[in-house]
Amino acid sequence: MTSTENSYFQDPSNYLQTLQSMGWKEVLPEQQYQFWKRAWVQKEVPKLLRPEEFADAMADPSCPAETFPTSLEEVPQALLRTEYRRVYDWLCAPNPDPQAGAMRAARPITGHPGIGKTIFREYVLYRRCMDHKPTLYFDVLPQILYLFHEGGVLFVTKGKTDSTTLNPFNQDTWLLLDGPRPDRQIPDDLLLPKWKHPKIIFTASPSLESEWVRWHKYPMNLQVVYMQGWNVYELRYGSLIYHMKWTDVAQRLLVVGPIPRHLFIQNQYEMQSKRIDQAIRDLTVENLKRIQASDVLYESFGGPRTHHCIQYINRTDNENVRAAPRTFLLSEHVAKQIRHRLVNIIVQSRVNLIEKYSGAGQEANLSSYRYEVHILRQLAEMNADFQVDMYRMVRLPANRSIPTPGGPKRNDRRGRKRSAPSGKPPAGRKKPEPPWYTAYGQPSKMKELQDLRSLSATEPISLVIKPMDAFIYEPGQVGSIPVRSRVLYVPRIPNETAIDAFYVDDNTLWLLQLTVGASHTVRPGLLYLKTRFEGLPDDWRLIFVQPYQTCMTVSYEQSVAHIPFFHLCIAPDALGHRIPKVEANLDADEPMDDDDDEEEEEGSG
Repeated sequence: MTSTENSYFQDPSNYLQTLQSMGWKEVLPEQQYQFWKRAWVQKEVPKLLRPEEFADAMADPSCPAETFPTSLEEVPQALLRTEYRRVYDWLCAPNPDPQAGAMRAARPITGHPGIGKTIFREYVLYRRCMDHKPTLYFDVLPQILYLFHEGGVLFVTKGKTDSTTLNPFNQDTWLLLDGPRPDRQIPDDLLLPKWKHPKIIFTASPSLESEWVRWHKYPMNLQVVYMQGWNVYELRYGSLIYHMKWTDVAQRLLVVGPIPRHLFIQNQYEMQSKRIDQAIRDLTVENLKRIQASDVLYESFGGPRTHHCIQYINRTDNENVRAAPRTFLLSEHVAKQIRHRLVNIIVQSRVNLIEKYSGAGQEANLSSYRYEVHILRQLAEMNADFQVDMYRMVRLPANRSIPTPGGPKRNDRRGRKRSAPSGKPPAGRKKPEPPWYTAYGQPSKMKELQDLRSLSATEPISLVIKPMDAFIYEPGQVGSIPVRSRVLYVPRIPNETAIDAFYVDDNTLWLLQLTVGASHTVRPGLLYLKTRFEGLPDDWRLIFVQPYQTCMTVSYEQSVAHIPFFHLCIAPDALGHRIPKVEANLDADEPMDDDDDEEEEEGSG
């Protein structure tokens, strides 16, 4: 017995005899070899390369590289992530909590599936063995518990473990556990201790959160760590190891996200791509609302595993291993697919109105809603930007007569025009409306407005709308809604705030009004957006989008006169057949059973 081991075992004088009497056996050399082959997938311990060592093998780290100079068959290599060293150093550091010594320490290491948590457990074992520190290691597949110490390797099978198996060891000995598989579980004797036992290092996916949540019932010092995902530099190093072109990896990155397992292994990439598409199709309307509301599908991460095909879990602070987790949409492909489904929900509400008007002979309303359906689809079309050329509308000078909304004033029986009473209106009569102003769209064909052409810009103004996401907001929703840049916001009920959609980009709020009419009225209710949404920019622009060339007139009050109006005319032949006959069943949004998940958890790493 060495002095190093004395501090790790409860009874250093006869620990070997004690363990053998409890069912522990020595691992024979050939069995030990088989274990290392299973742990490292090769006979020899791989050469671990730090990220800074890769720079010597690359002429320019910023340029794509196709191959790594050294053949993998000659020298086995593995990337030693900085995150591994950071988390391991934190695990070794003494706990500043004075009460921590009286409780058993448990450290779940979790994070997004596929980023290398299982490999991190092997790295911990490697470091502990290099430092000659006794370490318990449970191999979940053969259900064997190993003990690595200076004298060799001992093991005990599952049938021999019970509540006393770990008694000879104190909390300075580490017990390395990995997340269970569907057909291979971790014995409760290792997961549910009722007294001091070795320190638990438990690598597992967030879907297994319930495994360590139940530890709160015991006097344990529990601290959860969310492992940081791979950054772009580490992914580039991975492309070198796997002899892949960076351009190919970057293309896969847009589909499956920054998950090494799915990026570098062809069959994993193909399977994960199918899982992602299926998971998006399986999202219910309620799921979509929760995603767009807070980017978090579930308050707890213990949801179905398919949600890891949609959302990516990462740590909020690279340097602080105890930083809180945050979820993002997994990839650009996922964002576009979800945006497409969200817009289809909006379109479906318009489709319901189209069906309503189809049987009522209201062709004007029917064409208007069909046009809205087309434009909304264009705005959120996958892999396409919505580029428009618009003209600034002409404001009528103050000395011009102002058209009254609703037509001219009626004459009384004697043929005289009625005039508004002066002074305070009689009780029961509404106050007179404030004066209205008029703006005209360009280009204009109205004869009486020829002299106003010089007041407007002759050249159109271009705008490219490229939404990264779509957000549907409900009428009468309580509380303010934070606004994000490059997101298309659409009310579920059209015209709830006198617009059909809005979009924020470059500190400008672009308000979109889709219409097939030649006239429109802008009311002060438009300013209601200020109370509904938080973080709106001060610069507002209102765009009227029409499907044909005409002169559009807009009446407005002084309270909205500070908002510039723009007129966008789309020629009929530019749309043509692209305004389709909308089918009622655009997108099947029937609720599905979220718990029916056929994806198999491939370990915790």
